Amino acid sequence: MTPPRLAWTWKRFKALSLDELYDALALRCRVFVLEQGPYQDPDGLDRVSWHLLGHDGTGVLHAYLRVLADFYCGFGYTVQGDTYLEDGIPHVEMLRAAMGGYPAQRSQGGGPG
Repeated sequence: MTPPRLAWTWKRFKALSLDELYDALALRCRVFVLEQGPYQDPDGLDRVSWHLLGHDGTGVLHAYLRVLADFYCGFGYTVQGDTYLEDGIPHVEMLRAAMGGYPAQRSQGGGPG
């Protein structure tokens, strides 16, 4: 069986439609609550996160990712430059200042633009 081709969309919490939010929470529940054991979801972090939604051609949500906007910044990384596409997914270059004579470090994969 061929996996569906997905259309990827980054959105902030306030930009999510009610249907997108419902579908994202339902998918998260299926994965994190039913498959991995119970825990509190939603956990209050959605409003300050980026949300990546992967819909197929009929609009069904098959993939979802939540990224906390301050995650990399909390480790000393700063955004460098504009958003770019890699494998059809938006990325942004992030660097952390050198410490102790070591060269600057890049984040692995960047984050949402």
